[in-house]
Amino acid sequence: MSVRLFIFLFTVTFAVSALTSSNSTTPSFDICLPRREFELLSNDILAGSLIDFYNWKLLDNAHRAIGIRELREVLGFDFSVEWTNGCRPTRDDLHATSTIEEYYKLSEARKRISAIKTDHFFENQLLSGIEFLDNWVPAVRTMYRQKFEKFRGRPEAKLVLDREEIGDMLDDEYGDIEEKVRREITMMRIETKWCQQDVERKIKKSETTSKRIVE
Repeated sequence: MSVRLFIFLFTVTFAVSALTSSNSTTPSFDICLPRREFELLSNDILAGSLIDFYNWKLLDNAHRAIGIRELREVLGFDFSVEWTNGCRPTRDDLHATSTIEEYYKLSEARKRISAIKTDHFFENQLLSGIEFLDNWVPAVRTMYRQKFEKFRGRPEAKLVLDREEIGDMLDDEYGDIEEKVRREITMMRIETKWCQQDVERKIKKSETTSKRIVE
């Protein structure tokens, strides 16, 4: 098998895995992240082990941002934020709000600032991490959305959103699914390390075989 054909087939496998994870009932994290695309998250400004350290930290924060965005959409709120800017509202700020949307915005800001390490990355870096997960691991967004839709769709759910429901979703439901997604990404990190090494060995073997044939 030629090197080009091997790389082509390997890339197709990635695409099929990503598509399957986004369409299946149970989101799948069974995917080997492509090394080059993964390394590009750091914009080639880092080298060696620092690349892995930086990129996995980035994706850890990116998946939490995805979760917050999905929660916001499931609750029906339509506004955008700068993930790396803002200050943490106080409880007095929450009590002073007059509408449920104002209450949610401040409640989300409290959760966002505590969950996402905004001092570690610039806005464009975090957005690149979100885009990377959407492209290669769509199961992240799917898993969050399924969790929140299931909670809001329960028979006893309040039809009119109130402060208690917002608190339950931001504190309990988000915290529960965030931990599950984090564990899945941790396992994917381990599997990706091994599968990338395996792919590199196969590519080198294919290159060696092709070279011998030419000679």
